[in-house]
Amino acid sequence: MDGRADLYALGCVLMELLTGTRPFAAREMHELLAQHLTAVPPAPGTLRAGLPPALDALVRDLLAKDPRERPADAGEVSRRLAEIARGLQPADLPGAIPAPAPAPTAPAPTAVVTAVVSWPPPPSYSPTVHTTAGDPVRTMLDRRLTQLLEDDPADIVQRLTMLVADLTEEVGGQDALTVRAAYHRALLVRRQSAMDLERILPRMVRVLGLEHPDTITGRATRVGEAAAFGPGDGRRHEEELREIIGQAARVFGPHALVTLTARYHLASAMHRGALDRDGQWDERTHERAVSERRWLGPLLPDLEWALTADSPLLLDVRRRLAHDAWLVGDFAGAAPLYWRLFPDLAELAEYGDPEVAYRVLRSIGEAGDPVSALAHMDLLLHQLPLLSGTRWLAQEVSDTRADFRRVVRERRRAEGTGGTGGLSRLFGR
Repeated sequence: MDGRADLYALGCVLMELLTGTRPFAAREMHELLAQHLTAVPPAPGTLRAGLPPALDALVRDLLAKDPRERPADAGEVSRRLAEIARGLQPADLPGAIPAPAPAPTAPAPTAVVTAVVSWPPPPSYSPTVHTTAGDPVRTMLDRRLTQLLEDDPADIVQRLTMLVADLTEEVGGQDALTVRAAYHRALLVRRQSAMDLERILPRMVRVLGLEHPDTITGRATRVGEAAAFGPGDGRRHEEELREIIGQAARVFGPHALVTLTARYHLASAMHRGALDRDGQWDERTHERAVSERRWLGPLLPDLEWALTADSPLLLDVRRRLAHDAWLVGDFAGAAPLYWRLFPDLAELAEYGDPEVAYRVLRSIGEAGDPVSALAHMDLLLHQLPLLSGTRWLAQEVSDTRADFRRVVRERRRAEGTGGTGGLSRLFGR
């Protein structure tokens, strides 16, 4: 890819200017691309009579499939156009309107004719260094960006800042490489300065394109975080988030992390509405739990299918949905989520948040496994006296332990006598 691609584009423009017809007329983009790659365009002279043969030949040369068969550079095109123009008379110009005949007593306006058919050729074209193929400076800067992103050094923000300055000086602020480096820097500092990412996004759309992977990721991050955590009504971002989700699904795939994260932010925004995002425990009510389950619940199966067990996004959704299930009394729904979050119940009871440990153990016991819950409740009760402000929690744990012990005794009694009626009544819910 070099300047000869621009010459091909110039040939397309000249074809339409001279004939009113584009080189190819496909309806679908894939068909149009195939024609540009393989089909031979018609000669301009076959579409409009009277074109100078030299002009017809120049357009056909510009549209040659092999770049080596096109003019060497824009300077050659400029010289050929100037030679064609010098050889034309006004009546030879395509679409020219004949000038009215001069009055018999006046001399022919040769000076005017000269002004029409001859003009100085434009200055010779000299591309800047960064637009030519294989430029070593640009290659060096590109490699520098790639290595920075791969190595992720402790001072990456400072290094990216310097790289953006160097790129701006060497290749210009509107170059795609400069824009990408500025984007990655803005992404890293968005916690301290969200405006940097917001300001670079329009330039990314213009330079890289709306469906460039970096553009999609940048928009998903900026809009998603504003919708889920920012001020105002999160639902006002719904339309833009749905657009980003569609683009991410096309470019990355429906189960890619960018796509799933955008869906998570949309669900969080729709649940949050005009309110602040709920805290993990005390700020959520029964009604808010029902709302969050409605929005986040459909996302969980896709997250579990696509992401690893230690994915922060998956863990956050599991935590929120487990607590929501607890708040609405759905212990059967909370227990399997808690099991996945805390597979080591002993470690949770001894070292974890005591309130979380109580919710997990009670959910597991209420869902039908009181034996597993009882095995760790004693350990939790031993820890509570060592913590301040947990007297109420100690009472809750003691009462629940007593309930589970009674359930276990009745279960064993029913199993020992061969009866099942009591067990069915206890666990039929």
